[in-house]
Amino acid sequence: IKLQVLNECRMRGFGSPLSQALYRSRMTEKTLDALLGAMNDHLPAFHRYLRAKGRALGHENGLPWWDMFAPMGSLDKKYTVDEARDYLLEIFGSFDGELHDMVKTAFDEAWIDFFPRKGKVGGAFDAAVPSAGQSRVLTNFDGAFGDIVTLAHELGHAFHDRQMIGLPMLQMEYTMPVAESASTFNEVLVVSTAIERAGSREEKLALIENQLSDACQIICDIYSRFLFERSVFD
Repeated sequence: IKLQVLNECRMRGFGSPLSQALYRSRMTEKTLDALLGAMNDHLPAFHRYLRAKGRALGHENGLPWWDMFAPMGSLDKKYTVDEARDYLLEIFGSFDGELHDMVKTAFDEAWIDFFPRKGKVGGAFDAAVPSAGQSRVLTNFDGAFGDIVTLAHELGHAFHDRQMIGLPMLQMEYTMPVAESASTFNEVLVVSTAIERAGSREEKLALIENQLSDACQIICDIYSRFLFERSVFD
């Protein structure tokens, strides 16, 4: 598999697989190095988090792999679709009117396929419908707070879709770093607000743990995969 990538890079004139990936992402190596350098500089903060979680779960020598995603605190409240809608509209309305109005339209005009059912794929995704100037969102909503965060994420993609309306078709394709900007921003906005409003220590702990766990996966896990793959290519 790696030899195939190397051969394709040679045939297409790329100096390395990384050069090809950067070209496709419309990113300079200087930008990537700055991002990875910042991640590397802040790894000690994640080391402290993982050790602290290990101690909280009764482990003295760090966090065992099997407890990596063990829940902390308590976040048992369940939400209806209407409650999720009101929650998101309140938060987005305090930030940006256009985002608020698009999310309201998505709920009012049934852009969202909410509930799990037999034969339905798991997870969630957004799909643009340029000809209609709309989007469609698939999710598997069961009422947990995490499902509201997922909705916020996918509706961020839908908001990005909206910014593409009216552009020529060849300008509608954008790269992964750009594609995840609005969706990740929405997630951060919703979770940060929830942490500020937490009604108990246990609820706040659960929310902070979820946020740290997600960040740890990106900073530690994905970074380690990059380093591993680069070494394989070398």
